[in-house]
Amino acid sequence: MKNCKEIKNLLIEYYYDEIESSLKEEVRTHLDSCISCKKEYESIEKTLNHALEIKRPILSDSFKDDFYYGIKEKMNKKLLQSYKIWQLPVIVSICLLIIFVTINYKKNNIDEIDAIYMALTSPEISDTELSDEINTIANEVIIEELLVG
Repeated sequence: MKNCKEIKNLLIEYYYDEIESSLKEEVRTHLDSCISCKKEYESIEKTLNHALEIKRPILSDSFKDDFYYGIKEKMNKKLLQSYKIWQLPVIVSICLLIIFVTINYKKNNIDEIDAIYMALTSPEISDTELSDEINTIANEVIIEELLVG
């Protein structure tokens, strides 16, 4: 014989006649002898019977189309908003990368210009050495311009 908790777990299946006949007989016998379980079954039975009596509205095809169209529009808007959310960080990252590369490139050119200036103004370097140094730096700048630009 099953206890009340086990019987109560079977009440909906009992209502829909979805349990084995031997188990069904056991539930019926228990309901005849247990007031608490019988009251719960009557409550379930009343609720489910009332739910069956409720008439469902008949929806027109235009309502269905409008309903699904509205859902689709809302989903598309959310999708577009999600794209906007990740676009901003990507755009900012690309801009910062461009700025960093530009600043670094200009800094390298300034360092080379400083080196040329130092070479030109240094009293210790002879004209031949100065000419060789200028040619070397100029060639490096030209090669870098060709590679980068």
